[in-house]
Amino acid sequence: MDSKSRTRRWAVWVSIGIGLAVFAFVYALRSGGALQRLELFAYDTILSRQPTDDANAAPVVIVELDEAAIQHGKVDYPITDDQLADVLEQLLSYNPTVIGLDIFRDAPVGVGRDRLRDLFLEYEYIVAITKLSDTTHRMPVPPPEFLIDADTGQPAIDTGQIASNDLPLDPDGRVRRGILFMNTADGPTYPSLAMLVANHYLLYHHEMVIEIDPAEPSRATIGQSTLSRLTQSDGGYRLDEAELGGFQFLLDYRGPRRFHRVTVSELLEGEVEPTLFEDKIVLFGHAAVSAARDTVSTPVQDTALGEPGVVVHGRIADQIVRAALGKEADVGYFAEPVEAGWILFWSLFGALIGLSIRSTWLFVVTTGLGLIVIGGVGWFGFDVGRWVPVVPPWLTWILSAGVVTSYMSYREMRQRGQLMRLFEQHVSDTVAATVWEQRDALLDGRRVRPTEVTATVLFVDIEGFSAIAEGLTPGELIDWLNRYLDLMSSTVIEHDGMVNKYMGDAVLAVFGVPFAATSDEQIDRDARRAVACALDLRRRLTELNETTQRNDKPRVRLRVGIATGPVVAGTLGTTRRVEYSVLGDTVNTAARLESFEKTAMGDDDAPAGCRILIAETTLQRLDETVKTRSVGTLDLKGKSVPVSVHAVLDTSAS
Repeated sequence: MDSKSRTRRWAVWVSIGIGLAVFAFVYALRSGGALQRLELFAYDTILSRQPTDDANAAPVVIVELDEAAIQHGKVDYPITDDQLADVLEQLLSYNPTVIGLDIFRDAPVGVGRDRLRDLFLEYEYIVAITKLSDTTHRMPVPPPEFLIDADTGQPAIDTGQIASNDLPLDPDGRVRRGILFMNTADGPTYPSLAMLVANHYLLYHHEMVIEIDPAEPSRATIGQSTLSRLTQSDGGYRLDEAELGGFQFLLDYRGPRRFHRVTVSELLEGEVEPTLFEDKIVLFGHAAVSAARDTVSTPVQDTALGEPGVVVHGRIADQIVRAALGKEADVGYFAEPVEAGWILFWSLFGALIGLSIRSTWLFVVTTGLGLIVIGGVGWFGFDVGRWVPVVPPWLTWILSAGVVTSYMSYREMRQRGQLMRLFEQHVSDTVAATVWEQRDALLDGRRVRPTEVTATVLFVDIEGFSAIAEGLTPGELIDWLNRYLDLMSSTVIEHDGMVNKYMGDAVLAVFGVPFAATSDEQIDRDARRAVACALDLRRRLTELNETTQRNDKPRVRLRVGIATGPVVAGTLGTTRRVEYSVLGDTVNTAARLESFEKTAMGDDDAPAGCRILIAETTLQRLDETVKTRSVGTLDLKGKSVPVSVHAVLDTSAS
């Protein structure tokens, strides 16, 4: 396996590890309930954009004790027993299937108690309420005394006229759960108001009853459907066992949200069509502003005050009836392993995106699309009756993609820093950019992969530097040398060469690295650039000498040696310090050409004080525009084979 494959494989495994770590982190947050409020907010947001059905489709009619009826003296607040009996008698005349009172009658209010009692005893389908829990910091409220068994002193639950109006509140104070029945500490089980009125309706019209299978107490059979008892971790919930008393289930706000809602004022003034109540479930409760304590917050409420509790009971009853008739299944959930897999998928997918995409705008677009897809699946899930968690996959998607992207960026930044330290100050901007773009082809781990290439090597040195240094103070020497080296290196870089090394006053430059030439045309180009660079150095040397003479500084003479041939390029050094170097006979040849007969530099061989000697291997790759003179076949120091050497004369070659 090559280095590039190993590096890529390592990045993939690191990304997978990050994805798994993000999944574990988010799943732990979810299991601990930290994401519950966010999940419920997302749940509400999706619900609020579901379509609203026609109120005529609901079997429920709400009669509201409105503020106008109280303010105009039609009824008192609280409504007296006698006034309540008037309302009940009028409703009974419209032939409803069942009437549920979401108003406490634990004690007489005003006159008319006997009249109210007689109505309950005569019509078994009038339902009164009791309060069992203490969620509002009030004492439990018993049912009317005439529905309490005189012998046992306990509510006569078997009469089918006593129900609990308790509604469980979520941590944010909203009602998203309904109740079929409530258990009490001393044993009796109370049906909820919604369950009892729905049971009356289903028994009367469809000969159905709500049944709990003793062998499967977590499921309730209702006609053609079943309701599943909510558990601690269903959907987006993370509830305590104490919060799940009785048989609770998730309210389905997708169905008819609107009911026919009639005010007591309209009812008493005869402004209501009697057929509206016929064969319907009628629920009577408070909706007056002065009775605001009877309002609850819901995901689909129309006002900041919330919805009247009686409306919520109507929603629950409507859901039970729809489920029994097979019109719509209850909202279900996926098993915990399925939800975990759903979250894990987006965590790993996000890690893959972070690994694969380097473009900022494409990353933003892709992650945005991912969020939309997750939300869309959540929306579609509600359409088919499933609560699909969206907040945990949203978090894992964003965190995995973001963390992996940050890791890859940091890794690339370090890699770029290492690579650029080797090249950036010694090559042109164009070459530096190419080095980074093709880094995978160059690097072997943290080092530049050793490569044998055909390149042109240029050595340049100052003749008699020691004598020059003796005539300058240390400060003058460093300043002068820096200006000289700046001139040398900038000239090399302008000709797309690489300044490979500074050796005192000498400079080693290479043309044809770090990317290996793959054709003769490219090798020719590198040789011509090296010679053009040398000729440009000769021209700039003339300008430098003119400046130094005006400042009473010594003139400079240069020796340049150029050779073309194979070299080995790569990094040398220790873990503390590495540098990019070229090695081989071609490098030695260029060095020997530069130092050949150091003291025998005549003006004929060194126009403008710059001698340029090139090997035959370089001459063969030049065109006719460069004028040269053969120096002969020379025995260079350290070379066992004589080298054919030529001097470059033409200062106008291009």
